[in-house]
Amino acid sequence: MTMRFRTLADTLEALEPVTSRLQLVAILAEMLGQAQPEEVRELVYLSQGRLLPDFIQKEFGMNERLIFRSVAQAYGAPHEDVQARFKQLGDAGLVAQEFAETSGNVGEALPLTEVYERLMKITETVGSGSQEGKVTRLADLLKCLDPLEAKHATRIVVGRLRVGIGDPTLMEALSSAKAGNKSLRPVIERAYNLTSDLGLVAATLYKDGTEGLETLRVKVGNPVRMALAERANSTEEIVARLGRCAIEPKFDGFRIQIHKDGDQVSMFSRGLEDLTGMFPDVKEAILKQISAPQAILEGEALAYDPESGQYQPFQVTSQRRRIHNIDEMRQSLPLRLMAFDMLLHDGVDLTRQPYTERRTVLESAISKHAGFGGIEPSQVLYSDDPEEIILFFEDSLTEGLEGIMAKRLDGVYDAGKRGFNWIKMKRSYQTLLRDTVDCVIVGYYYGKGQRAKWGVGSLLVAVYDRANDTFATVTRVASGLSEEGWQDLYKRLHSEEIQHPDPRVRYVLKPDVWVVPHYVVELQADEVSRSQMHAAGKEEGQAGYALRFPRIVHERPERKPEDATSVEEVIELFNMQGKGDTRGKRKAATPETAAGETGTE
Repeated sequence: MTMRFRTLADTLEALEPVTSRLQLVAILAEMLGQAQPEEVRELVYLSQGRLLPDFIQKEFGMNERLIFRSVAQAYGAPHEDVQARFKQLGDAGLVAQEFAETSGNVGEALPLTEVYERLMKITETVGSGSQEGKVTRLADLLKCLDPLEAKHATRIVVGRLRVGIGDPTLMEALSSAKAGNKSLRPVIERAYNLTSDLGLVAATLYKDGTEGLETLRVKVGNPVRMALAERANSTEEIVARLGRCAIEPKFDGFRIQIHKDGDQVSMFSRGLEDLTGMFPDVKEAILKQISAPQAILEGEALAYDPESGQYQPFQVTSQRRRIHNIDEMRQSLPLRLMAFDMLLHDGVDLTRQPYTERRTVLESAISKHAGFGGIEPSQVLYSDDPEEIILFFEDSLTEGLEGIMAKRLDGVYDAGKRGFNWIKMKRSYQTLLRDTVDCVIVGYYYGKGQRAKWGVGSLLVAVYDRANDTFATVTRVASGLSEEGWQDLYKRLHSEEIQHPDPRVRYVLKPDVWVVPHYVVELQADEVSRSQMHAAGKEEGQAGYALRFPRIVHERPERKPEDATSVEEVIELFNMQGKGDTRGKRKAATPETAAGETGTE
């Protein structure tokens, strides 16, 4: 039976008050169980408030003003009334629902795929008169929807679904829908890690079963979820785990995955953002130095001084991440790509090949480049001698790099996974806790005094529990941003407010306002301490872990919530700092004092 858009609207409505992740999965699984193979792809995208996978940029191009016009046109209401109601409700979806109810709209029970197609046509309305065309297309769609459908369709266009459905949760729901349990999660996740397209994975599963998922391969144009590294505290630990291994410098720039298909070059960030337009110099280098008609490689793009050839610090390199004045910045801050892995070459998928094979292909695939810039393979040392490795480590630090990466010689490319095929070691692991931690904002507290006018005084942030697909709170943070930065963040958080904690959030402390886990911030902290007041690593009768004296370094717009630092990594950092003899440098935190230290000491 053809699924109606109302089924999705009912599901999204049912999810709004849910605070249990198990219930979230169950409700999604019930909806997915009703889908046909030819409509499940669109259902998966729409349930996450999008029309296509993350890596394909497809924008509706409608600001609030245009959406107000659509609502007014659909229901014959004055534009001023729609705008005034939005100021009161703060949610365009609720505004559309209210005016649809007032007008007596009953809807036409449109199929989900038809609503999807009509939403897609809005994104494809471009050129002269496109704004008017978008307004009319959305208004015509709203006329055909009942009030509840109008609410959620409008939220999809606005990009504020207000229901946190992450990829891992959807994967578990897909498994439950097809098998009644989590048993299909590993094969679904592997297919997703290779394609980064959960809609494609779902459609393949529904049509061809798990056998079909096994046939999905790395494909040029579909970013592969990037492999991640575990940490080590010493070169002895690296050798104990890996034996003879490959040691490469750990760069501090933009990690980029590059896809070449003939003369077409695409570049993606770790968070699947399309960076192609930002780095034309890297694109030109790929076309000049990679002769294979098809290739996927990874590397780190670093800005360098054109006169000396020395690498610039990340704070300087980060200025290249922009959409304006690109040519100007290219001249003043040229980029060099240090390539460290080859995932596909000449149409051959290399991800299941050992590191040594991938490295050989990488080195042979890159032609020489004269002078600075261009692409070159990262330096590599093959060794099982801790003393030799520590010298390489110290040389890397001398060059202004972060540290080293150790790689298992027979290790495959573990797409989307963190494991000991790759191990990173940075200077910070040997002394104080100077390694940063990526955290997800899950709520905020109102400001007091001078901060009251900012709207937000401090943030409640969490790290990612990979085993349970949840976000566990780890600290409060109130420093690191300018006054303008806090005010800008408040505006964005305000639009993500929800009335209860997201069902994937585990917490002890409650903020004044809960928000959808969406924004990732990089924090610097003095240390990790045990705490009864935060949920990271907290078990029955035991304290959890918290960051002491945190401050925001910067936001991580390229990262998804699931890309945040994991609970396991926080526990590792806690254990490592104990070996660095840092506990006595500051009075140790008690569970009571460590709970929510915000850096306002």
